[in-house]
Amino acid sequence: MSKNYYLLFNSTIYRSTYTNGFNKKEWSTIFDGRYLFNLASGYELPLKKGWTLFADIKGSLAGGTRYTPVLEDRSRLSTGWCTTIHALMNYKYVTISELTCE
Repeated sequence: MSKNYYLLFNSTIYRSTYTNGFNKKEWSTIFDGRYLFNLASGYELPLKKGWTLFADIKGSLAGGTRYTPVLEDRSRLSTGWCTTIHALMNYKYVTISELTCE
């Protein structure tokens, strides 16, 4: 802190994956954003009797999440191939090569 101004920066780089029990293949989970950066900056104004007034701004930059988009139009028309899935997924965006229905 210099002259009541402060600046704080932190970052996290991570992976979130899972491995199935059959062929030990590894896939990214929906929580695999891969990175997170935070920046905070502000000013502290000392007041009487130990009180302090803060004015600050904060920002974050985070990696995206992995997901499979739903094909809404086709889902409304289809009776489906699986009774436990109520929506058709756009499988060209799926990161796994095998899908099962239980």
